[in-house]
Amino acid sequence: MASPGVSTPPKSAPAKPAAAAKKTTSARKPASAARKPASTRSQPATAQRASTQKTTAKRNATVAGKARSRAAKATVTEAKSGAALVGTYAERAVLVPVGAALAARDRVVEIVEEVLDTYSTRKKTEAQLKRFERRGIGVRDRLEREARKARTRAEREVSRRRATVEKRVTELDRRREKATKTVTGRVDDVSSQIQTVASKVQETVKSIA
Repeated sequence: MASPGVSTPPKSAPAKPAAAAKKTTSARKPASAARKPASTRSQPATAQRASTQKTTAKRNATVAGKARSRAAKATVTEAKSGAALVGTYAERAVLVPVGAALAARDRVVEIVEEVLDTYSTRKKTEAQLKRFERRGIGVRDRLEREARKARTRAEREVSRRRATVEKRVTELDRRREKATKTVTGRVDDVSSQIQTVASKVQETVKSIA
């Protein structure tokens, strides 16, 4: 039994902090245990993203390489095409005059052979001369017909113009005669009036005297 003036501390008080620490430690352990699976799950996702990036980089590099290869092939092809085109033009520049000269030579040879064949015998020569004569006669007749037509047209034109001139001259003559008659009539009228006035003046003078 304790004395009334002395207070005795309780015996179970020191044990409570230890129990609280144990509870805190036991409460923290599940949190760390829970965080470990999260880090474990992030590692495969990071590895997958890295693998995807590597695959994309490889694919881009492959596409770029193919594009460079196609561009190089296109450049080589264009160069070859340009060289072939230049060669074709150069060859054509050489072959065209040669072909033209050969064609002209062949034409001359054909003409000479044709002439020789045409005048090889007397009969052929006479036949050719008669052909030329008929052709000349046809040309002469055509020229004569054209000359006659031209002369006929000219004569008709001259006749038409002469008729027109004569018509105008006749009309002018009629107008001149009409004007002459008009002037003559007016002159006669004026003369008669003058004579009338003169006779009146004479009568007046006589009556005054």
